[in-house]
Amino acid sequence: MAGHTRRRTGFGLDKEGRGATLAVAGIMAGVVLIPTLLNATADGYAPVRAGERFTAGAFRFEPEPSWRMDVMRSMNGQSVLVGGSATYTVRPLGRAGSPHAAYLLAARRLEEGGLARVSGVPRPFRTRAGQAGLTGEITGAVEGRLSVVHHRGRAVAAVLIAPPRPLPDPGLLRQAERMTASLEVPP
Repeated sequence: MAGHTRRRTGFGLDKEGRGATLAVAGIMAGVVLIPTLLNATADGYAPVRAGERFTAGAFRFEPEPSWRMDVMRSMNGQSVLVGGSATYTVRPLGRAGSPHAAYLLAARRLEEGGLARVSGVPRPFRTRAGQAGLTGEITGAVEGRLSVVHHRGRAVAAVLIAPPRPLPDPGLLRQAERMTASLEVPP
């Protein structure tokens, strides 16, 4: 058809609507692709700054700067940190009559999952704030340490878990001990 020209409408689109279809398809692709690309680049972990204090419920502690916070699992009053292949979780236990009662409660909750067992006799320790605690070994499909801090009837548990083989880096274990020593149960 010689002499036939397409008639353009506003926005530079042709009358048949192919331009509009392409524009809508481009917008739709952007709406789908942009969030997908953002999710692929975000790993769900937040860095820890030196000297930063974290709160788990009403309890406070100072994480090691080389660890990262697992944002998705750090909810409902608990804080979850990841360092290498190890995971350090701080979670409130609620009311407990003594450090030993709090330790037994935390051990029972940990063992309910079936992957770990708390073994041996717990050893007493004190935090930097002078609060009493008990700590013991975790064995089973995972290994680590269960620590409980108790003060004036309230308790918080700190659980360090790592795959059993190879053993966690001794540096990570020392860092976890420092984080546990920084735990504070407010009055």
